[in-house]
Amino acid sequence: PILKIGLILEREELYNKIDRRVLEMIERGWVEEVKRLLGEGYQPSAKAFKAIGYKHIISYLKGEIPLDTTIKLIQIDTRRYAKRQITWFKKEKNIHWFHPKEEEKIFALVESFLSDC
Repeated sequence: PILKIGLILEREELYNKIDRRVLEMIERGWVEEVKRLLGEGYQPSAKAFKAIGYKHIISYLKGEIPLDTTIKLIQIDTRRYAKRQITWFKKEKNIHWFHPKEEEKIFALVESFLSDC
């Protein structure tokens, strides 16, 4: 038997977390990392640069868009990706959905599941 547990947040809470995470990544040197990689000879067409955010950072580094626009575009793309993931997982059957703070309920479900195995 398989126990499937999904963690879900209200959309506003999820989007706020995404926005903060993108800002944190920028503050921790994401732009500098991309600049360094490009300086080492990696091409903007490299597969690794297809991940969310890189094309916008490259556009920023080329002077095509300002940093605040770069951040907003990355946040929007990340939100869209999260929405697609949620839609995909909601099609999965037998997932028990919880808010991440519902630890006691999650542990109770796991204990019950394991005792029935």
